[in-house]
Amino acid sequence: MRHKSLVTVVLLYAIITLAGCGGGGGDGGGAAAQQPTTAVVRVALNTQVNNLAVLVFDLIPTAGTTFTTVRGINEASVNNFVGPLDQTNPQSTTYTLISSGGINAAANRDILEFTYAIGAGAPTPTFQIGSTVSATTTTGQDVPIVPANFVVTTQLSP
Repeated sequence: MRHKSLVTVVLLYAIITLAGCGGGGGDGGGAAAQQPTTAVVRVALNTQVNNLAVLVFDLIPTAGTTFTTVRGINEASVNNFVGPLDQTNPQSTTYTLISSGGINAAANRDILEFTYAIGAGAPTPTFQIGSTVSATTTTGQDVPIVPANFVVTTQLSP
């Protein structure tokens, strides 16, 4: 009986050792992850907005990214002015959206989409809302929003 247990232990050890060795050709490594070259960043508010006329905020990327485009989506039509507040500086991080008709957006529904190019060798970028935040309704009332009311999602692609 003792001999049978010893044989079982040796066989199990051999199976575990061989299973861990792996096989196959190649260089022994998996495919390297390709560095992303583009970031698509979507911005929403985590609270419902009604009759939003003006939204101004900072979208701050980490180093190594270059702003390329911004557009309104869902409730913010392509006819709304969406872009850098300072048109003479296309790399400005302050953006504004203006809608004379008023935007009514459900909570967490994307209203703006930004595209950034990612420089070669740059670290994986992150994006956050800065301290410049303001919003008003079509009737001129201030909308009480702060950076924490923004939802920023990022999709990276090669």
